[in-house]
Amino acid sequence: MENRAYYPSFAEGEHYDVVGSFFGNHSPDDVMAVENSHVQKQISAYLLASDEDDSTMTLRSLQKLAKSSGVKNPENMTLKIELIWAIQMATYHQPCFGSELRNACNKHDCNWRYECKKPVVRHHTSYV
Repeated sequence: MENRAYYPSFAEGEHYDVVGSFFGNHSPDDVMAVENSHVQKQISAYLLASDEDDSTMTLRSLQKLAKSSGVKNPENMTLKIELIWAIQMATYHQPCFGSELRNACNKHDCNWRYECKKPVVRHHTSYV
């Protein structure tokens, strides 16, 4: 985890030169909350950038995001949905992206909500 992820959690007037000081003075739950918040911001920035560029999520970019989210060996994952589920699990969320659960989803704070709820266009070949 990058040192800068911990800066917003320091009380005003506290100065820390290394992350070790943060770990020594805060509970494991505080540390996990800071790390999860940092990852959520990374995911939001990634999704915002891909939306602003009107581009689709590439496998490579999702692998990079997964790696920075703490997913082990994302380079071995070859499906976008598999990577998104792994990111969801790494950030303590139910791996539900693109599943049937999206139709009844009420998680308005989910970073993936907009992308997940997009209509899926499937091309069917009819055989006559």
